[in-house]
Amino acid sequence: MRSHQEWIDLLLKMIRDLPRNDHHHRSRHASVIVLRGQAVGFGFNSLKTHPFQERFKKNPHAIFLHSEIDAIKNSLKSISVRDLGRSTLYIARIKQVSSTDHRLVQGMSCPCEGCARAIAEFDIKRVIYTLDGAGLSCDTPA
Repeated sequence: MRSHQEWIDLLLKMIRDLPRNDHHHRSRHASVIVLRGQAVGFGFNSLKTHPFQERFKKNPHAIFLHSEIDAIKNSLKSISVRDLGRSTLYIARIKQVSSTDHRLVQGMSCPCEGCARAIAEFDIKRVIYTLDGAGLSCDTPA
């Protein structure tokens, strides 16, 4: 069984390995839904829109797919909504140090307002996400 840090490390490796392009050059997010120690759905941020993201947007302009919403959407292909409520959501972000320093470092990946609504609606009990620099935060939504 993987630890919280091992799931986050897996996500960080996955997003570090993505090719750099206009979309992924400054900030990258990845998420995974884990149920009973197994990954049931991965998600990545994207400049593509999706009706599922439209439902959970934080404002009228935030319609691009967030990694949390993508992971939830992909998980529902293989597990039930009830099982989703028993799962853990892991979220990781890497970002450029600055506009002139292109090194990638771990960044804060706390869910936005729209993603927090989706997490609550699907009754996901535990959310683990990266913090700036290093470390993890574990939230248990009310």
